[in-house]
Amino acid sequence: MKEWMQQDCRCCHSHREERARSSKSQSSDWTSRSTFFNSTEQIETAKLFCAGRCDGTKSYLFFANLASCVVGLEACGGAHYWARRLTAAGHAVRLIAPQFVKPFVKSNKNDANDAEAICEAAGRPSMRFVSAKSVEQQDIQSLHRVRSRLVSCRTQLVNQLRGLLMEYGIVLPQHVGQVRRGVPEILEDESNELTLLGRRLLASLYNELVDLDSKVEQIEKELRAVYAASEPCQRSAAVEGIWAAHGHSDCCRDE
Repeated sequence: MKEWMQQDCRCCHSHREERARSSKSQSSDWTSRSTFFNSTEQIETAKLFCAGRCDGTKSYLFFANLASCVVGLEACGGAHYWARRLTAAGHAVRLIAPQFVKPFVKSNKNDANDAEAICEAAGRPSMRFVSAKSVEQQDIQSLHRVRSRLVSCRTQLVNQLRGLLMEYGIVLPQHVGQVRRGVPEILEDESNELTLLGRRLLASLYNELVDLDSKVEQIEKELRAVYAASEPCQRSAAVEGIWAAHGHSDCCRDE
């Protein structure tokens, strides 16, 4: 009995060592999901390849040495960069929105199943694809995203300022312009309950608000320059119902 238990323990230990070696080998080959690469060929329709997760150098060399084919990519982070590179290498790139890929995932979500799902989705004749953005379009998109974040931070700051002042019996209207005008007057008013510490804190928050206003204005200045240099933006702004406030129209916005 003792001998059998020792033999069983040795087998289990050997099995654990084998699994550990396999896991270590796998982790060295594919360090993370972001470096995983998989390709699938669909012979019955076309020579269709699909990259699920791409390792930069290896994947590009693979496609650079491959005859022209259709490449399916999920429209996630970095997809537009890869679409430009693979198009330059002579391939036809099809970007697919993630919500259109999900129905084709057969079982548990992993890189291999994702790649197969992308391949299936890319081969559908009725599938809607995402247009690859140029570098210039991504610059404009980045401007809008940064501006959106700054405006959100400014809204949070204004709400905090109003909330703190309310605790001292000072109520300001909701609009950011009211806060801009009201805070300096409140800081100079010696008749309220604000202490020296409270005034320093509010002054710091007000300076932060001024800094955010300056950053938002700088982004909008860049957007106005884009609008002035873009004929499509100016044409679309001439259409009734197209918003063109701050000098940039919807054609410059990220949809």
